Amino acid sequence: MVTIAPKGVFTARLWQSMAVVYQEILKCNFVQELSAGTLRMESFAHYLAQDVLYLKQDNEALKTLSDRSENKTYADFFRKLANDGIEVEEIMHDEYFSYFRVKEATSQSPAFGAYGKYILECARLSPYPVAAAALLPCFWVYAEVGFKIAANTVANNLYHKFIDTYSGDEYTGYIIQYLEIIEELAQSATQEMRRLMQEAFVKATRFELAVFDEAVHGDWRTK
Repeated sequence: MVTIAPKGVFTARLWQSMAVVYQEILKCNFVQELSAGTLRMESFAHYLAQDVLYLKQDNEALKTLSDRSENKTYADFFRKLANDGIEVEEIMHDEYFSYFRVKEATSQSPAFGAYGKYILECARLSPYPVAAAALLPCFWVYAEVGFKIAANTVANNLYHKFIDTYSGDEYTGYIIQYLEIIEELAQSATQEMRRLMQEAFVKATRFELAVFDEAVHGDWRTK
């Protein structure tokens, strides 16, 4: 059961296509321990520092989608998402780094680096509907995971400040509009294009799992 429901047949198919991966995300150590407040601070710090670097790539990918769009509504939407992403990045840097005493990362880790490279390549080189689908999990899947964490979190969770980040109505509104755009793109796409959109969506969702797993199990911990 999702909090932000699909907006049509195609987005429902997208969610179903990665349902198994989504369950893996909910069961992974990072999500379980973050919700329980038992996540090691070094793992959280790694994730937060790397996420700031990733967000720079995400913002660039969104701006690219905006620049590529021949539809003004789409162009304005993705530009707005990119601009708000910069604001989130600044909040994480200025407020969360200080609150959680996190040091800036000077280079990207393997999982975050691969994820960032993938969305940038999609934004620049893939057919527009595929590029849009590839960036969707960063918003829709991530938000749904956040809702689950918030619903299951313990009282006085050390990480409550971070958990509350994406719980606002504005963020939910963005995702609803994003889903509506994906539905519109799918309606005018060929069957092969829809297949590629679904493939990109699932692959990006797997990257969501990979960055969570890396924070707990990655070899960065032994360096």
